Amino acid sequence: IIGQIDQLVDRADARYSEIAVFYRTNAQSRVLEEALVRSGVPYRVVGGTKFYDRREVKDALAYLRALVNPSDEVSWKRIVNVPRRGVGDTSIGKIERYARGAGIDFAEALAEAPVAGVTGTAVKGIRELLELTDDIRSSGAKGVADMLEAILKRSGYLAELEAEHSIESQGRLENLQELVGVAREFDERVESGTGGALSDIAGITTELDGNASTEPPKGVARLQAFLEGISLVTDMDTTDG
Repeated sequence: IIGQIDQLVDRADARYSEIAVFYRTNAQSRVLEEALVRSGVPYRVVGGTKFYDRREVKDALAYLRALVNPSDEVSWKRIVNVPRRGVGDTSIGKIERYARGAGIDFAEALAEAPVAGVTGTAVKGIRELLELTDDIRSSGAKGVADMLEAILKRSGYLAELEAEHSIESQGRLENLQELVGVAREFDERVESGTGGALSDIAGITTELDGNASTEPPKGVARLQAFLEGISLVTDMDTTDG
């Protein structure tokens, strides 16, 4: 598709604004968007939301960012009650105030939720979230896809969407399956050193090619590279021109 677009523009047969790419399901936009960004082709998603801006994708990535960076308050606040685990705005407010007063990170304050004045179901929900993230961080899993699948399943995120039995929830599930596919492809490319859109953007294969003895990153280090690659895609995506 990129080759066709380049030919049309190079021959002056069409301008970028005159070319459209149609796809059947929302999840299919991801691979097109990454290829367009990587090739420097300007684009707009019409009638839908860009893949990495979709709610369920942002939720899943927030879990991964919280694993990599416990100080990422934005991500922790996004996932603390997603899926619903009884942690409402009142409980979050208490934890925020406690964190500021004690001079600690939001995630550290979560671990001291009862001291912060949080009670009942919220304490149980917070404890389950922290146990989940601790288990996955220390599991020894080297692949991003395995960590992502574990989060989506063990958190109850997939079960909540499946229970809705709606067209919208089915589309969200497809987007999450696509994100897992992105992560699995990233893992395979990093392991083989063959490169690919996201791993190339993250600069992984360049480092491996420069030193054949370098071991591919694993666990949290690989996860961080994966997230950096996605950040670069979305950053380039929002740059004018």
